[in-house]
Amino acid sequence: MKEMWSTYKTFKRVWLINPGNNSQKWDGKTFSGEWDISFRVDTTVVTSDPAFVDCEALQAEVEAQNPSTLLGTFIRCSDVAYDGATGLYTAHFTLVNPDGSKVTGKQIDENQPDSLHLTTPAQAFYVKQSDFEVDKTFVMTEPTVKGEISMDQFFIMMPITFEATGDDVTLTMTQTYDAEHTFVSGTPGRSLPTEVTDLLPATQTMLMNGTEATPTDPAETSVRDGQGVWIFAGWQPESALIEGANVSFTGTWVYEVDPAATFTVRHTFVSADETELPDEIRDLTPESVMATQGNTVTPTPLATTSVKTETGTWNFTGWQPETAIIDGADVEFTGTWNFKKAVIPPVDPVDPVDPDPNDPDPIKPDPAKPDPVTPEPGPAPKTPLATTGGAGFIAWSIAGIALILAGVTGIVVTARKR
Repeated sequence: MKEMWSTYKTFKRVWLINPGNNSQKWDGKTFSGEWDISFRVDTTVVTSDPAFVDCEALQAEVEAQNPSTLLGTFIRCSDVAYDGATGLYTAHFTLVNPDGSKVTGKQIDENQPDSLHLTTPAQAFYVKQSDFEVDKTFVMTEPTVKGEISMDQFFIMMPITFEATGDDVTLTMTQTYDAEHTFVSGTPGRSLPTEVTDLLPATQTMLMNGTEATPTDPAETSVRDGQGVWIFAGWQPESALIEGANVSFTGTWVYEVDPAATFTVRHTFVSADETELPDEIRDLTPESVMATQGNTVTPTPLATTSVKTETGTWNFTGWQPETAIIDGADVEFTGTWNFKKAVIPPVDPVDPVDPDPNDPDPIKPDPAKPDPVTPEPGPAPKTPLATTGGAGFIAWSIAGIALILAGVTGIVVTARKR
């Protein structure tokens, strides 16, 4: 582009010597321009991906390939095409700002690089793996660049035109490598939200062996999420040497909670042995409360810690954890209840009176013995007709006749009508 800039500077000097013209006016003058590039490739070797043959991809690559000048931002792609049958690649550029406004003389004066890379879209052309062979060569033919630039106000020497056709270029197949990016959370217990992971930079491709790769920074380095902000903390490693293999960069994000953020403190009950808690216990669950970031909180004490039910007694054994610090999230305390079942003697299905059917009981009748005779109640004893002998007596009933043996010295007989 040296020849074009030389002609441009000559035109500027001629314009400035005219009466009424000065540098301030020159800075505000607007310009128009067009550029076309083209070349051919061997279609038996090179394959094109139509998805990447578009102006947006081409413009991004032109700007990336010309980081030292803004010229690549206002020489903008307006059309790009590739003919897979003939191998002809063409691209058309116009001189215009990204917002559509005219380019000024001041902009052009500040951006006059010796060369400008009007390249192809990234990933638009590639060699199939089956055709790839390291150090194998193929030829790009008829590389041509032509165009013109002119001041929008008519003046002699305008437009400035240029055209150049270069020599055929021999291209060598070279093994290239990738640099991948990964995001991780640097805050325990927190996963990165979609708003952060969507900022993951694209994989860098076509990196030559022996080159130093550096990670691509995310478009944003802070993302609000809930009651805090995710902050990008940096890449590890900060750079990597391509040594015959792909490299990977890991970007860490940390979550910072707003100092005035508030969170919920909840309570829940569980059974020590997974027995279902009755309503009498669940109804004792304390209400949730709010607490501010950084505060230390404890569970709400229970007014009742022992509850009797029809089947046993529930005893409260304590909270876990016993205390907690509010750190960017809700807190939950878990209270455990232990159940002690009431002791109820087992019932003998044969004889409900005897709780143990295997333990003989004097109360139970023994099938091997006759039923005992139970004396029938009678009237009060009558006064004996006569008494002889000593003290003490034994009585029993036989066929309705009561006999009394009194000692061994006398017998008294009384009769009773049944």
